[in-house]
Amino acid sequence: GDSPILVLEDFESVSLAARLQKEVIQAKDAFVILRHLATAVDQLHAFGMVHGALRPSGILIGQDLNLRIIDWMVDWNTVPAEYLREVAEYLSPERLTNLHPGPAADQFSFATIAYRLLVGRSAFPGEGLAEKLFRLRYSLFDDAVFGEMGSAGHAVFARAFSFDPSQRFESCSAFLSEIEKVPQQRIYEETRLLDVAEEQDDYPIPIGPATPEEQSNSGAGRG
Repeated sequence: GDSPILVLEDFESVSLAARLQKEVIQAKDAFVILRHLATAVDQLHAFGMVHGALRPSGILIGQDLNLRIIDWMVDWNTVPAEYLREVAEYLSPERLTNLHPGPAADQFSFATIAYRLLVGRSAFPGEGLAEKLFRLRYSLFDDAVFGEMGSAGHAVFARAFSFDPSQRFESCSAFLSEIEKVPQQRIYEETRLLDVAEEQDDYPIPIGPATPEEQSNSGAGRG
């Protein structure tokens, strides 16, 4: 007949938001996810589309870290920003000020997701929604990246978080390429584990056996 048929893909997965709440995503896996996501978002832009509300809860992660953006067909640009309170920290300044967002707005959101994955923190932390919106509006992002990637990493994120969309990178892939060039010091791994443990108390923190040097230092301390 003439009845429409909706065909859905059988894609076994979990949202990126759920994974971030339950586990620490290692750097090599984080970069795989970000490469897939950058390619997908840039492809949307190549077809003249803008997502407008890219965020972890709208990204499904499947086996082999393949992913799907589940709500790319929704015209998020017509949804008032006040209805997106729970994802405000991932929205671009132009989206929050009711300006029509272009591809650079998605890049801003992509960069906030990259920050969360690589630094282990929100790029725009705040005690409440008002503070987060203020920090977003004026691109006052978290400075923990200095300890993770140094000034080089901070400079790359600063460009992606620029209030002026024209000052950002030409694509999500271009931004990610610059981040991949930055040495990953990984000194924040234990902090990320503790952050996850605080969010979910029953998550087992993987603590390996002490090294001989650590055992020696421990014995010296007991004197």
